[in-house]
Amino acid sequence: MPVEEVTVFVPPPSKQPGSLEARIRDVVYPLSHSPRPSWTLASAFALSAVLPVTRFPHMPNIFWRLGFTWVFAGTGYMISTGDIRNGSGTTTGCALIYLFYNARDSLRRPRSGPSVLLTAATVGIAGIYGSEYFKFRRFDDEHEYKLKF
Repeated sequence: MPVEEVTVFVPPPSKQPGSLEARIRDVVYPLSHSPRPSWTLASAFALSAVLPVTRFPHMPNIFWRLGFTWVFAGTGYMISTGDIRNGSGTTTGCALIYLFYNARDSLRRPRSGPSVLLTAATVGIAGIYGSEYFKFRRFDDEHEYKLKF
């Protein structure tokens, strides 16, 4: 049985000048192609490792903070090598895992500044790289995807 190749055209997101979507895209799209936001968050997790849990309530333990230091440094490396799709997906997934386990605790009273800052930065990273993974790139760099039947 012969294999047919069908090309499906996927249009890029609409970019009407001056629209809110276009302005957000102009800010977020360059950030989502850079490893710097991921490396900045990795640095924040590394710097928070010296903070004692007893003094700052609701901080994740040292293993979470050091583990996510390496995770976000690694995902930044993935993006820096040009693997933007997998790097942004991994960054988004790991950020959402961190938020699933730690967001509620960090916002509980008495709040600690470093814990809230880590959570806010992780929400920002999930938004930046999540928009790249789920919205800006439907399939790949090309705006068509070949299906074989």
